[in-house]
Amino acid sequence: MLLVALVIFELLPFRRPLWTLPEVPAFFVDGTLADAGALVEVPFSGNEGMYYQTWHELPILYGEHSRDVIPGRLLFHLRDGITTDDDMMTDARQNWYCALDYYNFTHVVHYHHLGTDYDQEQYTKQIEAFLSTDDMVSSTALATLYRLPAANRSKPCLIVGRNWGTPRAFGSDLPFYRWMEQQSTLGIVLREPGRVRLSLHLHSFAVPRQLAISLAGEPVTTWQVGFEPVPYELELDLPAGLTWLDLMSIEPAVSPTDYGYDETEPVSIGASQVQAEYVGGQTEASGAGQ
Repeated sequence: MLLVALVIFELLPFRRPLWTLPEVPAFFVDGTLADAGALVEVPFSGNEGMYYQTWHELPILYGEHSRDVIPGRLLFHLRDGITTDDDMMTDARQNWYCALDYYNFTHVVHYHHLGTDYDQEQYTKQIEAFLSTDDMVSSTALATLYRLPAANRSKPCLIVGRNWGTPRAFGSDLPFYRWMEQQSTLGIVLREPGRVRLSLHLHSFAVPRQLAISLAGEPVTTWQVGFEPVPYELELDLPAGLTWLDLMSIEPAVSPTDYGYDETEPVSIGASQVQAEYVGGQTEASGAGQ
């Protein structure tokens, strides 16, 4: 009977800590997050964030990363969106809000006790730039909780996919752009199915190039791209949800090192002022060289 009792005790569904449990931010356990969706955590919380999750029981953005799985392209974008307004999209902040809203992220948790002193200073500045005191829900010694601002659901979201470089500026007070490698992807998220106009500026590195765009393996259009940034437009009928466009430079990507630069990763075409909007009309593609 004693053995049976011990087995039953072992299988009972309640916490049986073997050591003193760490303190938990009060808003994780006091009902503040009763109607919340998923949480964005900054900085990376690792196993500690997974421990907190056993209390608040909400999805967290870093869950996959905590198990040493390499983050995918979508996770990278959602994770890093709070770091800067400077990106190849014309409205990087609203794109970030919109993408998080689509995936039902409702709050940001800023942990004060995680990361280095430099990280804390950096993250605090980033969060203050993106989230105001009006967005603050609760603050404790361990963490501050913010509600994400309402996203504009009437506009598509853009998501940076794989094989893009980091954002860089053409110059002071000029737009930011990213180099793509030989092949890259760009995501478009729609709340409702519809016709979308994608507009962007493109310029080529080292040699004139052709940029081939495809959707679900089917060719859409090919653009001639020169050295100076030139506007291009593409209209597509897309379903609700996330659609990935595949972009490929027909000419090989080359290393900037071969042209006197310090960078070594191969690049091909730069994109800037990228935006998407709902439109009507027939499918068409336009741009320099058409």
